[in-house]
Amino acid sequence: MRRYPFLLLLLFISTIVWATEIPKDPTNLTFEDLMNPDIPLVSKAEAEASREYLIKAAFIFNFVKFVDWPSELFKDKAAPIKLYILGNDPFGEALATIRDKKVKGRRLTITRVQRVEEIKGAHLLFISPSEKGRVRQILQSLRNTPVLTISEIEGFGQMGGIINFITVEDKVQFEINSEQAQQHQLKISSQLLKLARIVRSEP
Repeated sequence: MRRYPFLLLLLFISTIVWATEIPKDPTNLTFEDLMNPDIPLVSKAEAEASREYLIKAAFIFNFVKFVDWPSELFKDKAAPIKLYILGNDPFGEALATIRDKKVKGRRLTITRVQRVEEIKGAHLLFISPSEKGRVRQILQSLRNTPVLTISEIEGFGQMGGIINFITVEDKVQFEINSEQAQQHQLKISSQLLKLARIVRSEP
């Protein structure tokens, strides 16, 4: 019986540590972790927006693991995977958690641009909400190119984008337009498709 107070004390201490601890590298988190709204990705002092974009950055890193690009896009085994951010960057410092990290044996590079013409050899392209007014034009310019387009603009998947972040009951989730992925010569794992809401392009 004397052991119970000691066990309760240990439980109390572990709860405090969990509530205040800044967790492990978010690139090591699973999709299930990322969909959990209670996971403590940042300290309580940090803004909720920062937490949201840390999660989205980790999602993008994980997307790479479940998408295959045409092999001819890579010059050699050391060639990086290139992520571009088009428009006003909503991530802030959150992208620092995935920049230059290795995924599939390749370094993930990140470049910020303001014009489509500045994009050179992208594998992933995040289209910022600041570009909402010209999304269809941007997507048209990338038609049939092997670029995984990602955004958080409402209706992005229906407009022809491939992956779109959505929020459902305070959880970050995502939609996938699998038909567009095929048109862009991208192979998305069935494991990733099972976690997504599947959408189709609309006129």
